[in-house]
Amino acid sequence: SLLVNRYLTGDREIEKRTLIALRGAEPTTTHVNTILDYSLLWILSVEAYFDSYGDRDFVDFLRPKMESLMALCLSQREEHGFVVGRKRDWVFVDWADFDRDGPLCAEQMLLAEAYRVMARFAPMGEGERWQREREALLAQIERCYWDEEKGAYVDSFTSGKRKVTRHANIFAILFDVADEERKGRLAESVLFNDAVPAITTPYFRFFELEALCRLGYLEE
Repeated sequence: SLLVNRYLTGDREIEKRTLIALRGAEPTTTHVNTILDYSLLWILSVEAYFDSYGDRDFVDFLRPKMESLMALCLSQREEHGFVVGRKRDWVFVDWADFDRDGPLCAEQMLLAEAYRVMARFAPMGEGERWQREREALLAQIERCYWDEEKGAYVDSFTSGKRKVTRHANIFAILFDVADEERKGRLAESVLFNDAVPAITTPYFRFFELEALCRLGYLEE
């Protein structure tokens, strides 16, 4: 919504009010709308706001809220460093049929991007911590979720089903989890593969269209 508002109205005050209202008050005990991925997307939204308006003062105002929300997310990591939902959390991502056994790949893509954003806006000397977290997580994502035969990231590494959906692979393109060569493979094996279930919501279609644009498929 922030990305759309940038072009629709350019009204940064409504974005500021939205970021504050969505985040809620301290102490941080629940996720945004009780949805784990919404908390991670909220972190990304702070960067989207900054890239639109260059308002570092507001980002500095939000930084304690960013740090406490990330602390909640980090408290939910399992032994691989992957974030998982608690009993009352909703691991959503999109209205789609994911293999939700164990940590969901799309959530880890969001976590890796949240680490990058935290590193970007961290106080002097603290960014390296977040960068190290990101690098360690990316190595685990590669080891656990990449399927060389399918040429794609699978939803789950614990179920044995090796199911491929578009969502994690779209995030891999948008968040530079995949290098340029692999992004080309993902276009063929996922984006232009009718065997992979299609996106059914306008919400996630936004991300798919953005991924196509990033890869240069403007006509498509």
